[in-house]
Amino acid sequence: MEIPDVRPIVDLVSLALYSGGLKGRSQVSMLLCAPSDSGKTTLIMDRFTENLGVSVTNMTTRIGLAKWLFKPGDEHYRGLHHLIMPDVSAQLGEERANGPLETFLMELVYGGLKNYHSLHLPSINVGKPVIIGLIGGMVPETLKRRQHHWAAYGLLRRFLPVSYSYTRKQIASLQEL
Repeated sequence: MEIPDVRPIVDLVSLALYSGGLKGRSQVSMLLCAPSDSGKTTLIMDRFTENLGVSVTNMTTRIGLAKWLFKPGDEHYRGLHHLIMPDVSAQLGEERANGPLETFLMELVYGGLKNYHSLHLPSINVGKPVIIGLIGGMVPETLKRRQHHWAAYGLLRRFLPVSYSYTRKQIASLQEL
C-alpha cells in the first residue's frame, strides 16, 4: 500500500501560519489546490484548527464574515492572524456576483481592513488596519475557470498557490483505509 506523504503540505501550511506571529511582517496567504477527495479539508481540520490566532470558517458572504470577525459596536476584532476556509471554492468559485466578497478578502489579506460600512451592520472602525492571512482549499477546475478574473482583480497576487495530486495507486490506497 502506497499512502501519500502529506508532510510537505503540512510544513508549508505550518510556515504560512508561523508568518502570523512575526512582528513587522505580513502574513502569508495560501491556496491549497488539489483534486476533489484529496484530503484538503481533512488535512487542514485535523492539524491546524487548534492553533492560537487561527480560526476556521466557511462563511459565504462578506457581511457574514464581517459579523463573524468583528464585534459590531466594539472596535476590536477576534485577534486572529490567520483565517482558514477549507473550501474557499464554495465562496469564490461560483459564477454568481461575488465581487464584494473578493474585495473584502483582498483588503483583509493585503492592505488591511480598517473600516467596514454596510447597511446590514453598524459601522466598524478598528483604527489600525487589520491584516489576516487566509489559508484556503480549492479544486483545480475552479482555479482554472476563475484564474483570469482573479488575476485581473488582483486576488491571485495575494496568495501562494500550492498544487498537489496523487497517483492512482495512492488514491486506491487511501480509499482502502
